Amino acid sequence: MTARPGVEKNKFGDTITGGSFQATYRWSPGRDLTAGVDYYHIDSDFTTIGFGHLTNDEVGPYVNLTQKAGRLTLNGGVRYDGSRVFEGQVSPQAGAVFNIGRATLVRGSVSRAYQAPILYELVGVSLTSQVLPNPDLRPERAWLYSAGFESNELPWLWTKLSFYNHRMTEGIVTKQLDNGRMMWDNLDTFTRKGVEAEVRGQHPVGLFASLGYNYNKHENTTPESERLLTWIPTRIWKSALGLSNARVGVDVNLTGKYIWYNQQDFIREILQANDAKWVFDLRVSKNLNLSDKRSVSIFANVYNLTDTLFWERIDFPYARRWVDFGAKFTFR
Repeated sequence: MTARPGVEKNKFGDTITGGSFQATYRWSPGRDLTAGVDYYHIDSDFTTIGFGHLTNDEVGPYVNLTQKAGRLTLNGGVRYDGSRVFEGQVSPQAGAVFNIGRATLVRGSVSRAYQAPILYELVGVSLTSQVLPNPDLRPERAWLYSAGFESNELPWLWTKLSFYNHRMTEGIVTKQLDNGRMMWDNLDTFTRKGVEAEVRGQHPVGLFASLGYNYNKHENTTPESERLLTWIPTRIWKSALGLSNARVGVDVNLTGKYIWYNQQDFIREILQANDAKWVFDLRVSKNLNLSDKRSVSIFANVYNLTDTLFWERIDFPYARRWVDFGAKFTFR
């Protein structure tokens, strides 16, 4: 990571390489089978704190089946999250979508989730040397429940409303030590409840604009625990502006995100919080028809387009401007 003048460089650097592959097979007119895999190799440079390089390989194969029956669509699948450093997890998923009206649907889903710790929490001292590392940290796990609806009854207006309830276990929080310092540990269970709303306007030529809002409420459900859940992205605004023209096969999408974390005032001072800012990403893609049954979409993404300095804690700043690109092949 490279820091601007006046901004302290992080104590380590991450190099992440990998890729994703996904294929869909149309089993019958109402049945699709999708399979894919994600793979990432993480190389963390901790030489400045005496630990050299730590590496991890993460792989996530998955398969999903979608079945349509009239107005009802059912889907189910399973994913395995494997890691060379942490214990893996098999995560099932199931959902249903029911169409009502001309262009309105209601949906619900349940799935299992998995979030591995970052490698720095295993070896590095955090937050102005107040939080010690824990080499025995385990991944956070959760069951996710959601329900909502989407409507596009008016051709120029699309709306979405979602509610969710996430039940987390083995939550990573700080544990008080006898010497007055703290240490990362898997101690708590908690719930994450919230609502997400979005409104999108669109024009027949392909121009569109949208604005969304997400509110999260976290509650510690561990018996007799007094630990407060902080560093949570409580209020999130999202925006999008772009052009999608199927006739020429061009898509341009500028998205923005504004995040506010629920840190206490004295914690914000210690962490030198620099949140509550807009961060923008740009995606450009071009679709090329190779034949009647084959096409390829070439895309490029620019993340943190304006190179904004953003973090909820200064020792883990948001990634500076970076780019990725690739191609998506479609066979009919």
